[in-house]
Amino acid sequence: MNTRPPGLPSTRRASPARQAHALHPPPHNVRLSKREIEVLLYLAEGDTKRAIAEQLYLSVHTVDTHVRNIYRKLHVNSGPAAVMKAIRYRLI
Repeated sequence: MNTRPPGLPSTRRASPARQAHALHPPPHNVRLSKREIEVLLYLAEGDTKRAIAEQLYLSVHTVDTHVRNIYRKLHVNSGPAAVMKAIRYRLI
């Protein structure tokens, strides 16, 4: 039973992960194309660029371009970092 009067903040502390997320809210200007989100979903499944290219009927070069654009837009340097940030930003 909560005995605190309404309007007073909770005395419970947020977890460090939640605090970090609160300090760095997702930017509203991060916009991924439908194809970039599709490629990112395959990356999240652990697929290679070659496998993604085969599944989407694209060249490996085109997939690589999408991946580089994803990294640039999310300000990351690796697939796992892109996936984690996309999940944090609720893009996937």
